[in-house]
Amino acid sequence: MTYKVGQLIIYKKGNKFEVGKIKTLRDTGASVYYHSGETAAMTSYDDMYPIENDNCITETILGGGLD
Repeated sequence: MTYKVGQLIIYKKGNKFEVGKIKTLRDTGASVYYHSGETAAMTSYDDMYPIENDNCITETILGGGLD
């Protein structure tokens, strides 16, 4: 799976799911925003899933701003 900075993803945490936005990419995972603050959490690529229709989400406050 190929990911890019700024991409929206779904994070699977047990039987719960969270929407996140990729801040940076690393070898084993990505640093991902899950809230409106500037702190991002390292997330394993194994637990991330791309959102196929993320182009329909035009604004978020993930990572501290609207974009």
